[in-house]
Amino acid sequence: MTAYTAEPVVDMDPVRPVKVSVPAPGIRLYDFGAMLAGHVRIRARLPRGVTVKLVHSEKLDARGRVNVGIPGGNENTSVDGRYMQDEYISDGSGEFTWEPSFTYKTFRYVELSGTAIEVDVVAVPEASAVSSTMDIQLDHPELQWIADAGKRTTRNVLRGHPDVGRYGWTSATYRAVQPMLYQYGMAALFENWLEDIRVSQGADGEIPLITPSGALSGGRLLTPSSTGVYPYLVHRHWLTYGDKTVLSKHFEGVRKYVTWLLGKLRDGIADDTFGDWYPPKGTPMAPEGGTLVGTAYVIETLRSAIAIASELGRMEQARTWQARADEISRQFNAAFLRSGEYRTAIQSSYRQTGNAVALAFGLVPPAVRAQVVQGLVDDVECKGRHLDTGALGTGALPFALSDNGRPDLAYAVLTQDTYPSFGYLRSLGATTFWESWEKESRGHQDPTLSLVVNWLVERAVGVSLLEPGWARFRVVPGRVGSRVVLDTVRGRISVSWRAGAGEIEVPVNSEAEVILPSGAKQVLGSGRHLVRMDERR
Repeated sequence: MTAYTAEPVVDMDPVRPVKVSVPAPGIRLYDFGAMLAGHVRIRARLPRGVTVKLVHSEKLDARGRVNVGIPGGNENTSVDGRYMQDEYISDGSGEFTWEPSFTYKTFRYVELSGTAIEVDVVAVPEASAVSSTMDIQLDHPELQWIADAGKRTTRNVLRGHPDVGRYGWTSATYRAVQPMLYQYGMAALFENWLEDIRVSQGADGEIPLITPSGALSGGRLLTPSSTGVYPYLVHRHWLTYGDKTVLSKHFEGVRKYVTWLLGKLRDGIADDTFGDWYPPKGTPMAPEGGTLVGTAYVIETLRSAIAIASELGRMEQARTWQARADEISRQFNAAFLRSGEYRTAIQSSYRQTGNAVALAFGLVPPAVRAQVVQGLVDDVECKGRHLDTGALGTGALPFALSDNGRPDLAYAVLTQDTYPSFGYLRSLGATTFWESWEKESRGHQDPTLSLVVNWLVERAVGVSLLEPGWARFRVVPGRVGSRVVLDTVRGRISVSWRAGAGEIEVPVNSEAEVILPSGAKQVLGSGRHLVRMDERR
């Protein structure tokens, strides 16, 4: 047994309902205006024996009543249906204030029943006491909504570990790792979760899909797009905070996982169990299956492992893994690249995800890159500048477009307000990311679609990390009117853009490499700088 070393989970400022209604006789419905994770506090003066029942929910059903799902189902995992329900029985001794202990719910709505007497109801959010480290302002309301909803979604899952629907899902957390590292001070919390992963690892190297408390599958599940979060997070933690001890502590666990993962491949191909989870207009499983994205994530896992081994001086291991990554990359293209398009044998039509992932991960051979890019552009245009992607493709698509000459198209996709898009979710009243693009989405609080937040920081504003601990970072001019402030281990980084110029703040003992539209490069030391866009080489 070891002490818990991350930030405590604390109650935050109470939130009052924005609306109270009576959807049925004897029922009061409280709408708190936004999704939150926590509990409800009530204050009243009730006769002895009166039982107040509180039922919480993320959404309403067609009747305008809270929808908690069937007992034992995905939305209500309890056997008796009390998963989202609290009760208080009054002793009649006078005015009281009560709130439940050792529990939380994710909710926006609460129904109260059991009394007609006035009850004061407030919501009390609960979260790990991590500091906010990112403030971002963007030039379009849909982009700003993505940033704000992404941050709220993250805040709602931080309770000692990434807690998605009461489980430490590696899948959804993998999508949210880098956004979380931008948004909050995650060093201690992620160190704690990495230790959970390490001690949950099987003797053969397998990592549970859910950590902590998840069971090993015995090799029945192959999910590199989920469990690959282990080497990825070890690497990103080091890059963000510059703490090399994290690499040393987890190298053996990473090595065991990579060995286990590579042993599961068939001719270099990994069939990921979940794939591009919840693309539009379909079942959770994408029509192309999990082989293309699964194999791409094996390569991504190897890249993280190679970086870790190289930094620790394990050069022989790094070379071995590099050779395997090169081999799998060749097998990836041999299996999925057909006439300038990436596709699997089971799909019947073009899929944005496979092509966007191949481009964003740098897997496309130079000789066919232009053709692959054009195919992706054509499909996005054909779909009215809409995405057609799920959990994995949504984060890859804007990078694939921006980094191949079409930032305008990436911008157009992310600023849509019709189905399927983030703007569509916003139009439905969403204040957080949902599990899918559908109006009937199962989950209304899920970080699965969080990868796109990286694009906001790294392309819309144009700030990306180059060396561990932000010793060096790159700045490329972003959207006019955009701004980001990042509080890093070296101090504050601030980048903002206006017509013709940018303002850049570089912290002490750090350097900013600025790439101007002309191709000119400037290296800026600590301090505040005004950079003009018309400067030449």
